[in-house]
Amino acid sequence: MPEPANVCREGDNTLAGKRVALVFVPGVMGTRIQFPQDDDKWDPDSNLNMYGWSREDADTKRRILDYRRRGVIFTDPSSTFDTNHASRVARGWGGLRWKSYGTILSAMESWSFGTNQTPVYAYGYDWRQPIQMLGVQMAADILGGTQSGHSQTATNSGRFGTGGLLAHAKAEKCILITHSMGGLVSRMALLGCPALREKTVAVMHGVQPATGGTTLYRRLITGAYAPLDGGDDTESKVFRNILGPEADSIAKMLSLCPGPFQLVPSDLLREACFQAGWSLATWTEFAEGRQPIHQLTADFLTALGQPETASPPGVVRSSLSGAIQGDMASRVSGVKIFHSKLGSWKYDNRTWAFYGTGVNTDHTVHCDLPPATYTHRTEGLIFKDHIYEAVDPSGKTVVLDKVADIDRRGYRPNPNPRNASPTAPIGFGPHGDGTVPRLSGAALFDPTETANLGSISKGNYDFAKNKQFSVPNLNHEPAYTESAPVRDLVQAWVRYVLGAF
Repeated sequence: MPEPANVCREGDNTLAGKRVALVFVPGVMGTRIQFPQDDDKWDPDSNLNMYGWSREDADTKRRILDYRRRGVIFTDPSSTFDTNHASRVARGWGGLRWKSYGTILSAMESWSFGTNQTPVYAYGYDWRQPIQMLGVQMAADILGGTQSGHSQTATNSGRFGTGGLLAHAKAEKCILITHSMGGLVSRMALLGCPALREKTVAVMHGVQPATGGTTLYRRLITGAYAPLDGGDDTESKVFRNILGPEADSIAKMLSLCPGPFQLVPSDLLREACFQAGWSLATWTEFAEGRQPIHQLTADFLTALGQPETASPPGVVRSSLSGAIQGDMASRVSGVKIFHSKLGSWKYDNRTWAFYGTGVNTDHTVHCDLPPATYTHRTEGLIFKDHIYEAVDPSGKTVVLDKVADIDRRGYRPNPNPRNASPTAPIGFGPHGDGTVPRLSGAALFDPTETANLGSISKGNYDFAKNKQFSVPNLNHEPAYTESAPVRDLVQAWVRYVLGAF
């Protein structure tokens, strides 16, 4: 039934309808990219392409993902849109992974806000690049012309026309809605470009690793393996093979790929863990009988730049070539610069966020480190067993597991509670969304500004009071796809900010 002419809902602004572009910014690896120099592509909408990536060796992936080599965002989707095809292509929809973002983009396009017009755009980006550069490029692509920030300069790529996204949309301003790494890119764009802030009504960050995430650090120690990195389904197996089942493979693949590498934990996350009574990194030494538990209390990023044989393990893998070790050291330096610039900055009074809880997530990392030296022998005439042994401080001979104790540096996802100060390590548990730990996802706001979405009935949001929402049992990658309450929240928020600003 049509609403009576005299009914005005919050955000309708019926006296003078606004035209504001809704810009969705995806997460890492969620943008489809062509690599002309290699006649290759990253296309997560193509099962065949993803299978091909899972079969490539780490050296090939390192070469293709070298951020210095040209990347072009896809314009056309992998298959024709069922409606408004030409318009959606022009608004960037073809550049995003449809399986991850098709639901939210279609929902956003169906939303109605009275006399306000809200054309929906998708802003894909070359996620290989440093986030500082991505932020400046985003500002240039939205505003048009040349923009500067963070000691970087970028010129409008022309994807949305010579005047930029806002000119293409015929809109005065935009509203940003982000997923995961897209939140970091958007924050960098807004921080570095005052002109973009002036043109941005508000921002909603979804499942953002605001201060980094522990998962990548753990994978750079252990490699990607089940069940921590997916189950036995085909998609999970392909994903693990793309990343690499061994830490050396992941390090090699990302050694020239600064964007994803900047998702490792920051010292802000280390400090948040400490304040919560945990430690981001804990370890024991074999030479001490695996007691006591040591804790990293300061300067995580310096520890990150050490070899994997250090205490705690770093990510500059000693088994890789000197050139790749140098690239890894450069990536760590880039992380320091990135976090020193961004910190916990947000667009004050114009930022909201939601994050997931209750899903098993890498929250802290604990390793019972292997001995510095051990013996290796084989047993059996035909089928040989490889035996790895070391003598502990009590004189007892201990058999080591080659994968768990040596290759993965004694990583323990669920370490047994032992005496430690301030508390025992918690490891892998229900403290996030499966990728981003809760303390990072919630880092931009005080707990007093946070509400539990699971306790709020649809439509009863208090956006003036609550700047952030925790979402029980929300999974990271499909956050916008699988959660109708999240989509309802974002729709109500858009209505609110259209009326409030």
